[in-house]
Amino acid sequence: MQGTYQLTGTATAVCSTPLSASGTFTGQFISPLTGTYKGSLSDGSALMLQVTQDSNFDISASGTATLNGTTTNFTLTPNSGASSYNNVIGAVVSASGTATNVNGSTTLQVFGHFTPDASQVSFAALSNGVWSVGTLTKQ
Repeated sequence: MQGTYQLTGTATAVCSTPLSASGTFTGQFISPLTGTYKGSLSDGSALMLQVTQDSNFDISASGTATLNGTTTNFTLTPNSGASSYNNVIGAVVSASGTATNVNGSTTLQVFGHFTPDASQVSFAALSNGVWSVGTLTKQ
């Protein structure tokens, strides 16, 4: 999507200064974040994730991370609350969930960005006060 805009009329800025603006804009289609993704984390874990994005821009995901023979299973769930808190806004994703392995369960927070065709996701994850970063590629 491309176009031009011009703001005119009675709009005012601070101190009642008339406000006017014009310019161009470009939009881009962002594919849904859905499918199987694989990659690695900065701690060396091999990661596999199955993601489904729904029509409300929320995601559900499950997967495994394996490091030194220990497998951690995790799930990510749709965010609750107002629509402005959906998991996916544009090409940005955030989610929370649970990570479970032989040492117990902990909460997990994930923040990331994906390519417009949803073929690759770069993210940071926080679990037990430790940040991990990684890039996953759609299989």
